[in-house]
Amino acid sequence: MPISASIGRLAFVPKDEGSISLGYHRTGGNTDTADMSLNFDLSLERKTYRFFLDGKSAYSESKGIKSNDENELDLRGEMRFDRLFPFWNVNYYKNPFKGYDNRLSTGPGCGYYFIKTEKTYLTGSVYVLYNKDSFIRPDKDGNMKEEHFVNYAEWRFRHKFNDSIKFKEKLVLKVSSKSDKDYYIYYEGSVENSLTNNLALEFKVIADYSNLPPSPDVKMLDSKFITLVKYNF
Repeated sequence: MPISASIGRLAFVPKDEGSISLGYHRTGGNTDTADMSLNFDLSLERKTYRFFLDGKSAYSESKGIKSNDENELDLRGEMRFDRLFPFWNVNYYKNPFKGYDNRLSTGPGCGYYFIKTEKTYLTGSVYVLYNKDSFIRPDKDGNMKEEHFVNYAEWRFRHKFNDSIKFKEKLVLKVSSKSDKDYYIYYEGSVENSLTNNLALEFKVIADYSNLPPSPDVKMLDSKFITLVKYNF
């Protein structure tokens, strides 16, 4: 087994792993829509450190007109001190339909393993990222650029019910240094059902709330329900 735990100190076994997921949905007739989602993750884990890379892309069309084009890349390096793991995070985000021409964030943080067994883990972490934002302004020439700090509190949970089914969730609260009213709530939950040693079906729900969107044309809440085919390696 890749993970072991005791009441006191945790033991981490070196491993390298990754996955890629693809989802596609198309309708025709009275409606003409197409939706595609692509996710991937890579993880390099050793006894005293871990590096992982997450990426996701979502694209949608309605009646031949683009309605969503979201891309995000997240890189994190962690050090391991038993249950404590300080880390450094780098994030890139782009979604013109939410007002972001691009956003680059980087900064330190620290997390803690409340539970870590072969079947279950629960972590909590806090971190601060320095953001460089470029917002799209449809009513004006050129983008609006901002630089500010964002404070994060994050919860991650995973449980394996058996060899075939596992559940994961992530909850993130973000508050900007610009104002305590400029906050974000992000939730992602998924159930994965293994079909073979490498192939699985994943059912995912995402809710992304922004209390102060960058533009009046951007809605405060985005929600997604996605079915993906996942390949683990």
